[in-house]
Amino acid sequence: MAIKTRNMIKFFRKIRYDLIGKNKTGKPAHQTGRYLKYAVGEIILVVIGILIALSISDWNENRKNILSEKRYLNDLIQDLKNDAIMLNQINIFLESKSASKTKIEPLLDGHKVDIDSIDYHFTIQWAVRNRFTPTSITIEELKNSGKLNIIRDINLRRQIVSLYNTYSYEVFSEDMFNSANVKLVNLAGTYFRNVLEPTKDEIYVALEDNEFINGIRANFTFARMDAINDLRKRCSSLIQNLEKYKAEVHG
Repeated sequence: MAIKTRNMIKFFRKIRYDLIGKNKTGKPAHQTGRYLKYAVGEIILVVIGILIALSISDWNENRKNILSEKRYLNDLIQDLKNDAIMLNQINIFLESKSASKTKIEPLLDGHKVDIDSIDYHFTIQWAVRNRFTPTSITIEELKNSGKLNIIRDINLRRQIVSLYNTYSYEVFSEDMFNSANVKLVNLAGTYFRNVLEPTKDEIYVALEDNEFINGIRANFTFARMDAINDLRKRCSSLIQNLEKYKAEVHG
């Protein structure tokens, strides 16, 4: 900026020198008056040069911020799309687990009913899948660098922060969920020679134990499915809002 300012001042100063040389800055009735005009002119030139340089600097900075915002928007959208894929996979798993839990509900209530694939419906109750791990590279970069305000839409920023805060709670909840499943696996191991392939007779014996029944009832499957569905909706909504904002602002 300093170099540009000096160049502009030199340009305007040359014009002034030309004017002075041609006596176009005013009649030199008095030498002091002439110097005073010259000094005032120099000050004006400096101020003009600084203002122009500042204007150019602000324009360049604003241009850089717009380009950065566009890059971060693209990165956030891609991160969230990765999250959406993972959340959908978790949801499919939980839907199967919930359907099986509903299927064996009569047995948990003490009714002697014949259920097809009974071993599968019970085995999935203590199945554990990979935990939800959000793609947080972009949001961490924005927070650690203090650049979250690069996203100019304040409501969009709040939506981003809110979702990632919920992600953190979700990871904590999933750890509790998986911990409960591990306990259920250990309990099932006391009844089944192979917890992955229990026999029908072993299952009916296990159903005589209220601790086993309560362990299945309290495995958080339905609550987890509701939480994941809520996250899926919020993630999808944020992706749509980010894409809409990017199209409106950046084309």
